[in-house]
Amino acid sequence: MVLNMVKIIVVSMICAGVVSKMITITERVLGKPIESINKNDLNILIGQTESLELEFKEIDERMRSNDDRKEKILQPLVSFLNSSLGSGLLILGVKEGKRDVAENIVAVNPKILSQLSTEGSLEMFIYDKINSIPSEIRKFELKVRSIHWHGDKNVYLIEIKRNDSYCVYSSGVTARVYVREGRKSPGLSFNHAIDLLSKKNYPRPYVDVELLSENKQGDKFFSAFGFSFVNKGTKPASNISIVYLIGSEVNLEIVQKPQYGFDIEDLDLKKFDLQSFENYEFRVAFNHLHKNRHPINDLPIYPSKKFSAGVFSLGYADKIEFRIFSLIFEQNAFTKQEFQIYKESGKKAQIVEDIKRREFHPYMTLY
Repeated sequence: MVLNMVKIIVVSMICAGVVSKMITITERVLGKPIESINKNDLNILIGQTESLELEFKEIDERMRSNDDRKEKILQPLVSFLNSSLGSGLLILGVKEGKRDVAENIVAVNPKILSQLSTEGSLEMFIYDKINSIPSEIRKFELKVRSIHWHGDKNVYLIEIKRNDSYCVYSSGVTARVYVREGRKSPGLSFNHAIDLLSKKNYPRPYVDVELLSENKQGDKFFSAFGFSFVNKGTKPASNISIVYLIGSEVNLEIVQKPQYGFDIEDLDLKKFDLQSFENYEFRVAFNHLHKNRHPINDLPIYPSKKFSAGVFSLGYADKIEFRIFSLIFEQNAFTKQEFQIYKESGKKAQIVEDIKRREFHPYMTLY
């Protein structure tokens, strides 16, 4: 069963890699990456029609409040993230005509909203005001481009793309959930928002690593690392197992092993797109199943709750750097993490998770 899941996960990773190499919506609409767009390129917009991934907006003094102006920006962006494609381009400062066709570039005076003063302030506003469920998972990519049009007015290009298909996104100003339907971004009723959330209701089992103790014996350091399962999803997680892999170019002495895990022989590690393990000193995997094959931790881990996964103690030299990889299997989902452990001479060991390489895959969506 584990090997079948591995094959499914690998196919999903390959597909995700292909998608990431596709051209962006800005390149399709304007013929260039967003970073290269200039004033002359904007004339191409006239006559173009809004779509599932393209939205034009005016923002001016006639709007009643700053919250209305903010929501004018957030609504299409949230809807892009919740759409089937998960990406889109919002252009502020374009007037629409009939049938949502770009009629004229009117630009925007940044003084009407402080968040428009710089590209950085607009970017920070969007990151701050787009929420997600689960709240800990806010994975989306954002690019902002401000182009001076004339006088004191600018045109703003905002390109957004989700990295996580299993979140529901909402506006932090109104708490409303929007979806993209054709050229529109309607808000969902409470019941429809709950229905959308239920379809993305998964456990997300991750590992937290903590340095518990560090002491020196002779010319060696011995450190104890605490491992805990934590559920960052919206559904209880159960029957969790984990494979730990340690990558190091120097010798590490294992003093104590964590309690839970799979047999490493069950897995083809090369298929998990980790780094090559040929040059590392050892790999470590643990089996948490009794002889009758029932999992030890059969009680569910509820969202935001931690469950101790034991202690891992290592002995090493004064100056060291190595990586711990974790492959975590839950009955409904799979996650992958990487941690870097490093210690400079005379300093305490540090633990840093590589967030960009954290991955989450629900099994039921991988077929």
